[in-house]
Amino acid sequence: YTVIGDAVNVAARLESATKELLSPIAISEVGYQLLEADTRLVLISLGDVALKGKSEPCAVYGLPVEEGV
Repeated sequence: YTVIGDAVNVAARLESATKELLSPIAISEVGYQLLEADTRLVLISLGDVALKGKSEPCAVYGLPVEEGV
């Protein structure tokens, strides 16, 4: 089996962006909206990121990172 499509490409680009963003996980605006109601998660804005193959920057959210971790 294989997975293809825009969502897969965006996910791959976001995974690569975690290194620059210094965050263990990065999700798009769509993912954030789906998870926003889950009060067990604390997500913060990591800003807008230019993703290869996209004409507009993507709003990115992630987990807060503790200092020194």
